[in-house]
Amino acid sequence: MTSTMRDRVRLALDLAPGAVPPRFEAAYRRGGTPTSVHLAILAEAANTSPRWLMTGQPEEHAPRRKPAMPKQTAAERLQADLLASLDQFQRERRAEILAAGGDPDEDRDPLELVRDIADNYAAHRDLPDAEAMYDELALELSLHDVRALRLAAEAAAVITPRLIRSARTNGQPVASIAADLGVTESYVYRILREQQAPDQ
Repeated sequence: MTSTMRDRVRLALDLAPGAVPPRFEAAYRRGGTPTSVHLAILAEAANTSPRWLMTGQPEEHAPRRKPAMPKQTAAERLQADLLASLDQFQRERRAEILAAGGDPDEDRDPLELVRDIADNYAAHRDLPDAEAMYDELALELSLHDVRALRLAAEAAAVITPRLIRSARTNGQPVASIAADLGVTESYVYRILREQQAPDQ
């Protein structure tokens, strides 16, 4: 029977094992609602559509056979997991704001928390009170929060050279790029030289 979304998601998980990370699969099997990213991945892997998973319609989208699982690269798995973690964080944050009587739809920077952590760390890491800051962060963040931050940091490291090259192509001075990123000008020049090397 696939009369409920929970049943349809379970069917898709059975047809496409490994389509989503294990911790998310366990949550979805218990009745959790898949993130939009995982819903799309699961639908493709199970040879159906996100709409059918959510509503059961149209009936012709119901999976008829077990499809071959498309292979994902490590980068694709990282991207999907990162996006799902961020999506989950945003939903949980929205619930917290509603519970506190706030307006989750008011205009706010989606990276506000990350910026606050970064600014606080940069301001205190070399000061005597650094240990107190670390203790405070450890109380505020969960293991899942830190995992999302670590994955985001890895993604940021990967795209930094691309951002540098794009900014320079658009005419931004090297000194300005370095200041925006919080790196040295020599680092920016090195990235630009590495881009030019294959063309020489």
